Amino acid sequence: MSVERSRFVEGDAALLKMAEIAQMDGHTEWLSGDFSIGYTKTFVEDTPPPKIVIPRILSQSNFALNGPGGVSKTTVMLAINIRVVLGFTVAEQTVKEGPCLLVTAEDDLELVRYRVRQMCEAMRLSVVQKKCVAQNLHIVDLTEHSETQIITSDTRGNLEESHFAETIRKRWEGEGLSIATFDPVVFFGPGERYVNDGEAYLMKWFRRVSKHWGAAVGGIHHVGKANANSKEVGQYAGRGGSSLADNARNVLVMHKHAIHDKEFTPPVVAGMDMARACLEGRVLRVHTPKSSHGAEEPAPFWAIRGEADAWNIQIYGPGTTSERKEAAATQRRQRAEDANANDEKTVIEFIKAHPDRRYSKTSLRASDAVYDAEGGKMAQRRISGAVERLKANGALIEVGAQQKGGPQSYLKVNDQQGAEE
Repeated sequence: MSVERSRFVEGDAALLKMAEIAQMDGHTEWLSGDFSIGYTKTFVEDTPPPKIVIPRILSQSNFALNGPGGVSKTTVMLAINIRVVLGFTVAEQTVKEGPCLLVTAEDDLELVRYRVRQMCEAMRLSVVQKKCVAQNLHIVDLTEHSETQIITSDTRGNLEESHFAETIRKRWEGEGLSIATFDPVVFFGPGERYVNDGEAYLMKWFRRVSKHWGAAVGGIHHVGKANANSKEVGQYAGRGGSSLADNARNVLVMHKHAIHDKEFTPPVVAGMDMARACLEGRVLRVHTPKSSHGAEEPAPFWAIRGEADAWNIQIYGPGTTSERKEAAATQRRQRAEDANANDEKTVIEFIKAHPDRRYSKTSLRASDAVYDAEGGKMAQRRISGAVERLKANGALIEVGAQQKGGPQSYLKVNDQQGAEE
């Protein structure tokens, strides 16, 4: 052992033992040199903060995106990748523009191409923008390959990096990637029988490669049945052990949003019936329970699929709780106003369609013959409410009875009001 190395480990039995073991194995390089953080580098030179790919969502490190099967995890990640490639904002955040990589062992290249095309068409991208996506969104299709493991085990059960891991690391080094996603995690580790060890080794590889590539590198992972049913949004929602979340610097959890999920309020989308969108599974919330390199964001961001075109995926930021509540209240008021307007129109059209009948509010309620535009029978309270509003705004007037034995008054459409307007 050299004098310098002896001086370094002097008085430290633990380090001395490490040095002896390393020397026996012939691996002593990492123990040489000065391990102090250095005054100049730490306090004089400009020490950069952690690099961010998408503020509040992804830092330039390792990540895991967890969610139930069929929740559109891969599709949403592709939608994010397209925006990052083009330099578009994601959830109202400025991104680190650059190429993106998807290594897929689940969805084949043909299916991924179809999804990308549909999303780009829905975004109405120009030919130039489509070419940019085509050149900078890279897909590695491993669906026909049996050996996709990044971390493997030897005959004694010891975990180690595979030849495939080193091959793919070298292939994409220097490509200037912004995001690299491995889908799904279960096909790239040594198998779920290793649980925490396997997850930890895989996340360690993701973190190491993120430094080589200068990108956010991670995987798409499923959640267990209980967490899927309860819509768990914590960092440990992913299936398996805790090491996946513990060793990730960013954890995202995605669920379909339901109307009864009162704790979280989705954004208001102009022209969209949000209640119907929730029922159809088009409203997706993405939580970020762990973000080691950024401020904690308790509210989720949102990916909402269009009504006319489900491939039209808009990504919205989390906003504040008060903003979401105010937006929800506004949306409820708007829905109520629209429903009232439809009821009023139905009552007017019904009265006009029966000029030989003289309906009062009571007889109209009792007629049991008023149907709304969707074919549903109008409840009596809705008829009463519509009549009172129409009388208040002058669209309906009450006329005295002209026949004995008839109602004391009846309702008549005020045609003169329409003429005046």
